Amino acid sequence: MIHAEPVDRPTRRRQQSVDAWLDAALDLVADGGLSGLTIKGLAARVDRSVGAIYRYFPSKDALIVAMGARVLDDLAERLDRTTGKDPVARTLAMVGEYVALAEREPSRFGLIQALVGEPRQLLDGEHADAVADAMRGLLGRVALDLEAAAQAGLLQTGDAAARTVQLWAGIHGVLQLRKFGRFDDRMARLTPLALDLASTLLRGWAAPETP
Repeated sequence: MIHAEPVDRPTRRRQQSVDAWLDAALDLVADGGLSGLTIKGLAARVDRSVGAIYRYFPSKDALIVAMGARVLDDLAERLDRTTGKDPVARTLAMVGEYVALAEREPSRFGLIQALVGEPRQLLDGEHADAVADAMRGLLGRVALDLEAAAQAGLLQTGDAAARTVQLWAGIHGVLQLRKFGRFDDRMARLTPLALDLASTLLRGWAAPETP
């Protein structure tokens, strides 16, 4: 039997502190968006001094990257647990997980939206690279299934990476319309629209049936 290496007490306590800061930061984003996240507000949220946070995160950018990594890692685990009878079905299941994130956890979806979907550059240098690497890992999971579907003859041969970007951009674009729900009821019920868009794209890429 393989046993995991025990985690020493100081490391475990430090991780618990990091988790507490990140939980509080995500709560702040849920309340006021990424623009509402300040170091002073976060310190007040957890009843600690402003200087205490810098023991764990050297800058606000580093904090945002850690928040993004937490959300993207959690989403990656969900995607890895998806199942389906074939690669196309698994792709739809992964789309469903992303749509569910936007539906049930809008603050976490909002963080992804701000980090990778907003034109404004929020992070620079290595911080931006870290988020980009995490996002590439997520999209790579979808690309692998799209490529497997093409190899199985379920989809036409094509660029799996380009299809993944098209699929993600379309779904993400639909989900961002939620803010207009107060003007149009259809915009408040975006889950069926997002899933239908994914199905439509996959049908468009489907391999023609053999006569």
